[in-house]
Amino acid sequence: MFNFVPAFFPAKARAFSLVIVSFLLVGLADLASAGETLELGDRAPDWMLSDSEGEPVSFYQHSDGQPAVVLFWATWCPNCAELMPRLEKLRKELASSDVRFYALNIWEDGDPVAHMENEGFDFTLLLNADSVAKRYRVRGTPGLFVMNRDKAITYVRAGNSSADEVYAAVKSALEKELR
Repeated sequence: MFNFVPAFFPAKARAFSLVIVSFLLVGLADLASAGETLELGDRAPDWMLSDSEGEPVSFYQHSDGQPAVVLFWATWCPNCAELMPRLEKLRKELASSDVRFYALNIWEDGDPVAHMENEGFDFTLLLNADSVAKRYRVRGTPGLFVMNRDKAITYVRAGNSSADEVYAAVKSALEKELR
């Protein structure tokens, strides 16, 4: 085994240095993939999470053959607070077209169930979605993706988009799919 610390250092120091080197290598691997993003046309990753009632929800099965909006959000996120009422309005406008709206709660320290109830949002709420956010390469909130019936990504929210811009873009992407 290759030692990064000279033999005259105590064993604990050598062990600690190996832990540090391991973390650095993992960090470098994360940096190498940090530039990778899901792009338009990519197939959205499947996932299975628990809803607010503790029931499992499989994305591909639950949204089978239907367009979907996947929102990564948190109760503490001011941009989410601005965007979510607009998405709820759009959900209501498109209620007869069977578009699926999913609110995947991430990086949370509040009560997402109470928040959704207090705000009157009726998205499918999914909890503890940090691992899914990582698979979707979400770097901040709100992360938002629109998928067509085949689960190909047709819209990805840009980090600097306003709530009005996102609303218009999501509506346009869904209207194209529903024609």
